[in-house]
Amino acid sequence: YAIHPERRIGALACWRASDLGSHTQLTLQPLCHVHGTIARSDGKDLPAAKTFAFWGPKRQSHLFPVEQGGWDCTVNILLPPGTYLLESCLGITDANDVTRYLEDSKQISIPPGTTTLRVDMKLKLGPPVPTVS
Repeated sequence: YAIHPERRIGALACWRASDLGSHTQLTLQPLCHVHGTIARSDGKDLPAAKTFAFWGPKRQSHLFPVEQGGWDCTVNILLPPGTYLLESCLGITDANDVTRYLEDSKQISIPPGTTTLRVDMKLKLGPPVPTVS
């Protein structure tokens, strides 16, 4: 992942171990501002939530910490063209000490030249997280 210091252009690439030491050229392209809101699907208040951008099959490459949102219930990420999995989540523990995750994920594609993309996340309450004893 390469991004220009002014955060207007960047590029993303994957190398195999066999590629190390070889000459590689990345073409920096305009970044896309992925923005939107994060809310609960049931309409209840959401104290905080964060969005992460994953690149690659099965979330093998996590763009962290360069491209993640803050805990302010908004999606606010800069990404170069490509296909990503966005995930928003928040763990909550109830009065009975049962923890569940509120989460949502969306696959997005950013074509070259796209400079803004709105993505709203609606978090759904998942099953209880198993406790470890």
